[in-house]
Amino acid sequence: MAVRRGSERQTLDVTPEAREAFAWNGRLGPDLDREIARGVERGLRDLPQRIEPHFNFRFEGLPALGTRGRLGVQVNPLTAQLAEYFGARAGGVLVASVVADSSAARAGMKAGDVITKVNGATVKNPGELIEALGEVKDGDAITLDLVRDKKPTSLRATIEPERPRRPTRSSQPA
Repeated sequence: MAVRRGSERQTLDVTPEAREAFAWNGRLGPDLDREIARGVERGLRDLPQRIEPHFNFRFEGLPALGTRGRLGVQVNPLTAQLAEYFGARAGGVLVASVVADSSAARAGMKAGDVITKVNGATVKNPGELIEALGEVKDGDAITLDLVRDKKPTSLRATIEPERPRRPTRSSQPA
């Protein structure tokens, strides 16, 4: 191997040494292996209920993050064709459905509305909507700018704390 130190070039003899590679046997420990095997055997059908204390799997529009309040809408990204169809050329987030008796429903929001701003902040995708709503505290009122029937309008909604719900089990074929 040739190296340069300062202005001087030196040649060194180098012999590579083989190192023992790290080998993982793929085992996670007996307790976790047993838990995984049980989950697979049940077809993972009750996994959400078993780990509910640690993770929140409820979904009613916006993903549940801890105990943050909800607006009560299910949204979809707005494609260029949908933006043209709904008259929201500047973009936004399409309201696919409104949860009954939610803040959004009480404010008068409807499926087919396109949310363009939350408290003056532009939203172009569901992630930006979630981020904007995440800055709102439970009980605070927000202004939602939207496009309905190709016309701009705005609504006021109050973010309410999430109501605890019992997990529901889907029916299983017998």
